[in-house]
Amino acid sequence: MNELNQNITIAYIAKPVDSRCQWWSIILPTELELTSNKLSQPYLRNGADLELIYGQMLINSEANHHNKSRGYCTSLLVSFGDEYNSLIPTSKRKKYIKEHGGQDLMHESGDVAGCVRMAVWLRRQSDLKIAFDILESVEDR
Repeated sequence: MNELNQNITIAYIAKPVDSRCQWWSIILPTELELTSNKLSQPYLRNGADLELIYGQMLINSEANHHNKSRGYCTSLLVSFGDEYNSLIPTSKRKKYIKEHGGQDLMHESGDVAGCVRMAVWLRRQSDLKIAFDILESVEDR
């Protein structure tokens, strides 16, 4: 964890983008298992007021439509102390992780497993912000 940023926090309200849609969110533990089916964290309450510290990560998943079955948008939210950003687990990002030291993370499929893989891979890197920026730019290559 970056020593300079560990005392800086940012406020985050846990809620869906569209309040009519089904939604869930969890805070990922720092010692994260490599399988998504073992995420036994409690779901965040809609409207939960959080203070996120540097390196803290959440998974958000929201239905794409409030009454038609059009799937979910699942993303990994990462706190950098004074800001937070999110990543969607795409095939290009999964491929990048596999090619750059994450071969052992490729056990399951799906977006939740993809978020878990990204979180574990990001935590393995020496600089979280640089690693995040690399994954964020993978789609542009």
